[in-house]
Amino acid sequence: MGLDLYLVIIFSGRVTRSLLVILFHGVGGGNSLNVLLNDHKEFLSYLKQNEKEIWIAPMIDVAKYIKQYQAQRK
Repeated sequence: MGLDLYLVIIFSGRVTRSLLVILFHGVGGGNSLNVLLNDHKEFLSYLKQNEKEIWIAPMIDVAKYIKQYQAQRK
């Protein structure tokens, strides 16, 4: 999967205001779920360049945010 596909996924998530969970396995080779090292680096660079518009957080922080958000809406 190349950078263009990652960007389509990110764009789709931004447009629909969706939670995206993106996991990588096999960065740089070695298994059937391989992600090319350069594609991975470019993707991370894109995320870094857009960190003011894309929230990147550990899943525990996301879960806490959702819990607080839901509590406020009750």
